[in-house]
Amino acid sequence: MGTIMVGKLAYIDCSAGVSASMLLAALLDAGLDTDKLKRILFSVPQFDVYRLKWQRFRSPVATGTMMEAQPNRREEGLSVPEWHFALEESSTLPTVVVTKVLATLQCIEDASRATRGAVPSVQFSALDMAEICAVLLGFHLLHIQDIYCSELPILSTTSPVTIEIGRNANLYWRASERDVSNTTCNEIGVALLATLAHYGNPIMRIERAGHGYVEFFHPHFTEDKFGVAHLYVGYEPGTQAHKNDSDQVVVIETNIDNMSGELLGALMERLLAAGALDVTYTPIQMKKDRPATMVTVICPPKLSETLSLILLRETSTLGVRTQLMTRLIAQREQVQIETALGPTLVKVKRVRGEFISASPEYEECQRLAQENGIPLIEVYEIVRDAIRKSDVSQNVQ
Repeated sequence: MGTIMVGKLAYIDCSAGVSASMLLAALLDAGLDTDKLKRILFSVPQFDVYRLKWQRFRSPVATGTMMEAQPNRREEGLSVPEWHFALEESSTLPTVVVTKVLATLQCIEDASRATRGAVPSVQFSALDMAEICAVLLGFHLLHIQDIYCSELPILSTTSPVTIEIGRNANLYWRASERDVSNTTCNEIGVALLATLAHYGNPIMRIERAGHGYVEFFHPHFTEDKFGVAHLYVGYEPGTQAHKNDSDQVVVIETNIDNMSGELLGALMERLLAAGALDVTYTPIQMKKDRPATMVTVICPPKLSETLSLILLRETSTLGVRTQLMTRLIAQREQVQIETALGPTLVKVKRVRGEFISASPEYEECQRLAQENGIPLIEVYEIVRDAIRKSDVSQNVQ
């Protein structure tokens, strides 16, 4: 029987800055399943130029992981719409990861236009995209749902675009007293934080830690060439991995009667990428019998203002309604079982410790269908049959 995986809390210490390589190395050091990461990541054909290689690294501070440098290739990049098409058409990346990838690219493009004026669409290379996807996929595979980060260092080399990305995401900055030889803060790293995290100092029970190093090459420095980002993963005090519990959420609602379906679709992606737990659209009728849509957003209380402002700024609504609600949460676990098509993850539901049900995971079934060249509906039946024959209801505690 496989390992139980539930939603976790994470804190990223960015006192030495942040980059995609540092975050990915920290994830690997924290125990990310590299085989699964590679299998899903390299389903994108464009990523064949990327080689996921890393090594153990020991510093006076902590032993960690350092990503090996990738070849400095000058290659043609793709725009955000082109990458959207490539990721949707040719990969097995989970939809939620693709949404966050596109949000990361978009915040870089928005900041570039805000600081540089009317510039052509930003092009992203396959190497950059592979690291962006690897980081976002890594947090998804570790089932990390709530991510905090420290303040970021402002350096003489920090670009205006990088500052604008952090400003738009309400990240915090501080003047850096560190030598630039062991500190970095680049656009992609800050954009990943803007998509994933929010500033804060959580109180948490640490389950594991990952230290992600990156090596700097600067002609004027011969020592202290290694920067590091620290990743701490765990749970809030009083929570347990095997306990169903209640929590509080904010429900945000607004009625819209003059936006197209395309704009509403983009709005849903934007809200989910910003941290909404759920977004739903309900057909309604407003005054004078006009057809309209009620937008309902469920989110953690700390994101209520951020998501409400997105609705006010990016839709035609003139106001939103918010209410704090308590919800009872069933325990949800992912467990690996053996099937006729190989090992796969299934979702197990429990209430107050009592087994309720187990069901196939869509993304896992889609993977098995593509690997074996059979219809998805047939895979579902095979997995359901394996669930019935397994002892999943007895062995998950």
